[in-house]
Amino acid sequence: RKPDFACLANLGSIEGLALLYLSGAKCISVLSWNEIGVSWLYNILKKLVVVKPFARGQYVPPLYLALLDPIAANTGDAHFRLYFSPEAGDAVKKVLTGRQIDPAKNLLVGIAPGGSTKDRWWPASRYAELANWLAKNYQAKIILIGAGIDQEVINEVIVGLKPETVYVNFYNQSLDEFKATIAKLHLIIGNDSGPMVTADAFDVPQMIFIGPTDEREYHLPPNPLHRILKASNHKVDSISLETATKE
Repeated sequence: RKPDFACLANLGSIEGLALLYLSGAKCISVLSWNEIGVSWLYNILKKLVVVKPFARGQYVPPLYLALLDPIAANTGDAHFRLYFSPEAGDAVKKVLTGRQIDPAKNLLVGIAPGGSTKDRWWPASRYAELANWLAKNYQAKIILIGAGIDQEVINEVIVGLKPETVYVNFYNQSLDEFKATIAKLHLIIGNDSGPMVTADAFDVPQMIFIGPTDEREYHLPPNPLHRILKASNHKVDSISLETATKE
């Protein structure tokens, strides 16, 4: 059965657009970005579909939602929503209880010191100093979050933690338990990375260190509960510890 509708969010993907066209979909909606170099075939196929604009420096979720305009399914609500199983929630609670941490009584601060590329990483030593400062001044319990290549930087953070700083290392959780962990936090601090976007889905206050990337595209505008620390020179390690503690 041929689909009634299809959309393509991968900018300039000739393979994706061609496959959707060959599927026989009655209506295809795609994003168009004038700044991207695309093939002549892509430009020809674009004339046979519904084209929605895409531009740098704008919050991306509403642009993706616009792909649904042709079928009147764009609600305009770009708020992320994620869910986790009761089992995942119980598993995370069990680990926290084992460390004598109670989300109802203790301040839980997540720290996500990694990310997809190292040029986005605020220095591990400063994350450790910030964690120690939060533990001393606000009795915060530190929740370390990450996966994949993040293990290296998480280990560096742990080396810098003082003996009295209580922490839990949740490195390499299942996706379900990762979401359950984020949902239990009272604050998350990290680089421009997945955990910060995930925190948006659970309305968790956050502080994000931004270096070479454009924070406007995947993060909410700054507000009292959503702080963005952006390096003026695009080098995230130029953001001082003092700047972070003042936030």
